[in-house]
Amino acid sequence: MGDDGRQRSLYPSGHTTAAAVLAVALVVIAATLAGRSAALVLGGLYAVAVAGSRVYLADHYPPDVIGGMLCAVAAAFIVTGLAALPALQPFLRRLDAPKAATAEVRAGVRPDRAP
Repeated sequence: MGDDGRQRSLYPSGHTTAAAVLAVALVVIAATLAGRSAALVLGGLYAVAVAGSRVYLADHYPPDVIGGMLCAVAAAFIVTGLAALPALQPFLRRLDAPKAATAEVRAGVRPDRAP
């Protein structure tokens, strides 16, 4: 607690980090270009609104909220970069497999064995 009874702000702003992570996650999971564009605009506005409110309410200084945004962007680069690693590709393909696997199972073909 600070001298005035208020809790001191911490670096980076957790609220801003969470809002920016949500915005980035929406962009990453959007399936279409229009969906990504909408997620980028709406998620970005939400993240900026949360960041602005933290500064306006004097809970954080501007560098705190900028640091929170940068943490979220760094996390997004790490996650999307990990998804591109060749060693993880077989596991990620299985996430898309239910539609194809269901059709193959109905046809009597086992997806784990090549004909």
